[in-house]
Amino acid sequence: MNIPINKFYEKLTGNQCPDGQSMVPSVWKDDKNPSLSINTYKNIFYDHSTGIKGNIFNMLLGKSDLTTNELMEAKNKITVMFEMDSTC
Repeated sequence: MNIPINKFYEKLTGNQCPDGQSMVPSVWKDDKNPSLSINTYKNIFYDHSTGIKGNIFNMLLGKSDLTTNELMEAKNKITVMFEMDSTC
């Protein structure tokens, strides 16, 4: 899957996220000050308030470490979210 992390964040939250390195509101809590760093060059994120980090799969499930089953679950959900062919 080649989905830019900022586009995934936008789809998940409805918030805008520019290209490059950005600080945006967390996916998991109501932020007054943005606590989520997104790096579109590396396609990764780090949430400074929760310690959760990773890629789009980690962002969707809210966990840094994923089992194989969780990874497949996230892949299936993302495939539906972006209306992709499930053979990707």
